[in-house]
Amino acid sequence: DFSLLLPSVGAQLSDPGNIADNADKISDDWKAFDRAVDSHSGVPQTAARLKERLQDFRNTHASAQAGVSAVAALPGDTLAAALMLKTFGTVSVDGKVSDADLNYLESIADSGSQDVDKNRLTSQAFARAALITDVGVALATELETAGQKWSLGFTPKFQRVDLFNYNTLIKNY
Repeated sequence: DFSLLLPSVGAQLSDPGNIADNADKISDDWKAFDRAVDSHSGVPQTAARLKERLQDFRNTHASAQAGVSAVAALPGDTLAAALMLKTFGTVSVDGKVSDADLNYLESIADSGSQDVDKNRLTSQAFARAALITDVGVALATELETAGQKWSLGFTPKFQRVDLFNYNTLIKNY
């Protein structure tokens, strides 16, 4: 006898604030703002547009989880064995917009100034991820003592955990 479970797969995505589209729009608006500052033309308008985008990005969150597993089992009367492999991953992305950035962009938009210090903008996007992989062997046997059946088994496994942390200034996205 032999049993094979290939594969078991699952995934979940949650992006209520549409963070991916907002990040792309912020990137486009940042590039327009950067060009305006470099050319000293249209700075107040692009600052106002960038401020609006950053307000939409403020405190946004997206997350995703995915997993896959496989099992190969050999049932037996004396000893049953199974080889298992499981990988699970999770990722989380957050937008953190500083009040100082919003106030600075508003002051640029209101004053009409063409002279801007782009290095004062410090809003960031944070991404964190974890990937957990298990590989193991399950061994079990059935015993009988005084007319009572009971099972005894153990499952040694190797587990690897990979962590990823990515932080970037929104202007560098």
